[in-house]
Amino acid sequence: MTDRSSDNGLAKPVSAGATMAFRDLRARLAADRHRPLYHFIAPANWMNDPNGAFFWKGKYHLFYQYNPNGPFWGTIHWGHAISSDLVHWEDLPLALAPSKDGPDKGGCWSGCVVDDNGVPTALYTGLEPQTVCLATGDDELRTWKSIEALSLA
Repeated sequence: MTDRSSDNGLAKPVSAGATMAFRDLRARLAADRHRPLYHFIAPANWMNDPNGAFFWKGKYHLFYQYNPNGPFWGTIHWGHAISSDLVHWEDLPLALAPSKDGPDKGGCWSGCVVDDNGVPTALYTGLEPQTVCLATGDDELRTWKSIEALSLA
């Protein structure tokens, strides 16, 4: 679902079409009477723990463990949604994706997002070896750059 080039560590969506497909799926499922209305749920596939609930520039951001590849556990990324009222959510492109060779190649697991002197910073668990990984976000929290040299073992 994401392409994370090893030269710059950026996680970015393969295409805008993937995000639109999730939005379309959410719209189709919205009429399901069993679908939660006041509990955030991913647009499709498997999700787990919320990570990095963060208020930034007047908006609530929710990051969560997510498998974009199917409705099953594995290949953990960080999904991302934004809200102005904590009820209505807009799906955004994936925030974090496993690297090909870094400490998070086994997935981007539990963590948080903090304001580090004006720089949005994600701290999350990588598994190979188990370590704390760091990534910094742009001002809109749409693009995240891993700082592999600063991973904490």
